[in-house]
Amino acid sequence: MILALLFFGMQQSPPIHELLSPELAVERMSQCGLGRPKIRYDQELEIEVLVLRRPVRARDDQLACLDRASGYLEVRLSLALQWRFNAIRGARLIAHFREKGRAWLAAHGLIDRLPEHRAGENAAFVHGIEQLCGAEAAGAFQAMDGGYGFSPEWLKRQEAHQFADEAGTCLTYALMASGFPLGFVGNEAKP
Repeated sequence: MILALLFFGMQQSPPIHELLSPELAVERMSQCGLGRPKIRYDQELEIEVLVLRRPVRARDDQLACLDRASGYLEVRLSLALQWRFNAIRGARLIAHFREKGRAWLAAHGLIDRLPEHRAGENAAFVHGIEQLCGAEAAGAFQAMDGGYGFSPEWLKRQEAHQFADEAGTCLTYALMASGFPLGFVGNEAKP
């Protein structure tokens, strides 16, 4: 679902953390008691990542410190710590995005109409989200391997309009507010 945020109108919202340079993140992460990370370039992702492989033990508060200190930058830890770090970061981001989604819907008078997701009623739920967000949102979702994702055809229409209409923003915030998992072709999420 987080990928959806890159496509639609999030620039009007301040980021969770300010955007950091890798060098500043290294300085901040060094204060978490787990050593000094190294900056590495990941050829496949074409991004700089912060690597801290040496510690194999850490407290949750130290991992939370690394998360806060690194902003949005990719962090790579030892296998023993990576899953715990990802869980801490994921929980914080989900809570943050849910709150942000609810605030956006409330500001646009839509929060009271947000459909409730019930287990086994995924099709009805995504149809309700499309209705909530208006005519331009029709056909935005499609079933994909037991989950749901943005329809490639709908995304092509949005791309042709440079993702300028409010439908994509509304859909993204509604999904954030509901916590419903969503993926893209090749990156599907199953509820």
